[in-house]
Amino acid sequence: MYTSRTLDTVLLLIVLWTFLRADLITNIEPAEFQIGLTRSLKVECLYRRDKNSTLTFLMSLSLYFSPSTKEPEYTDLVTINSFDSRVYGNVANSSDTEIFGSINNTAESMLRIVWKYPQENRVGVYRCEANGINPLGKPASTFSTSLASGSFPRNEQVVDAFKKLTDLVEQLQADLKSTNQNVVNMDKTLEKQSEDITLFQNKVYTFNSKTLSALKYAIFYPSHLIDGRRYWLTNREYFFKVTEAESFCEFFGGYLAEIDSDRELNIIYDYIRNNTLFNIVYVGGTDEEQEGVWKYKHSNTRVKYLDWNGGEPNGGRGENCLAYLLNGKLIDNSCSFYPYDKVGFLCEIPE
Repeated sequence: MYTSRTLDTVLLLIVLWTFLRADLITNIEPAEFQIGLTRSLKVECLYRRDKNSTLTFLMSLSLYFSPSTKEPEYTDLVTINSFDSRVYGNVANSSDTEIFGSINNTAESMLRIVWKYPQENRVGVYRCEANGINPLGKPASTFSTSLASGSFPRNEQVVDAFKKLTDLVEQLQADLKSTNQNVVNMDKTLEKQSEDITLFQNKVYTFNSKTLSALKYAIFYPSHLIDGRRYWLTNREYFFKVTEAESFCEFFGGYLAEIDSDRELNIIYDYIRNNTLFNIVYVGGTDEEQEGVWKYKHSNTRVKYLDWNGGEPNGGRGENCLAYLLNGKLIDNSCSFYPYDKVGFLCEIPE
């Protein structure tokens, strides 16, 4: 008589045997990733040809994707054929995407896409399809599917990544300073010195731009481009002080938002209202220096537009920071975020 454990073992062996016998595999690494923080997502079709293969001659490998898992509707990503061994499709090589493929009718064929810092749009079902000739000499095909799951990082994970990135950037800056000093002291030609400095600076710039961009999209929702800048609204609650929110904005080259025109005021109001994640959204104004005199810290200019909510401002010296409600009205509020509030902040970052 079979026990429950015995049946489980048999089922597991059947699954493993099926996997080992499968000539076409859809491989995803990692199968579960953190949106915006995972360094890369690899999706590949692997076709292993042997005497038991479905196809004796492989003509093409194709990779498809569907964001829906319940009723998948697949769109074509890339295809490689045996005639010219070139990869075709709707995805191209770029600084954030790597594509590779090869067909070998005597061994293993593969088709691969690697995305750096994958976003939410990479979550879904991937389908690999192989087309060719079967042992009877007739056209045939086989396919396999696999699921890529993604989740947004928890607040503490984002903060930890932010701190590590800050430390790394500071170390790179220190290394650059040390390298510059060493170059000055080295007995080299001027041309060689210039090459060393330029190479290191390029590495720092490449690291900063790619990593900062990925982290920025993991933390914020961007607006469209407005007069050479974008507004970036936090995509979840962070329980910081306003000074730490300012540091976040400054780290990405910006500052807490400053409203300087009617047009900018209307754009920001619509943007906050359409992203109804929070009850309160902090911007850059403060009256810390003088009660009732509201200034922007970044530009050190007076706040021009003060459309207060009813009864505001009412906090006196205990509430010195400026924030918007969803109705587009302003309040003076404490400069610390509290866990019982749905609170976000808005950065303004030039491009």
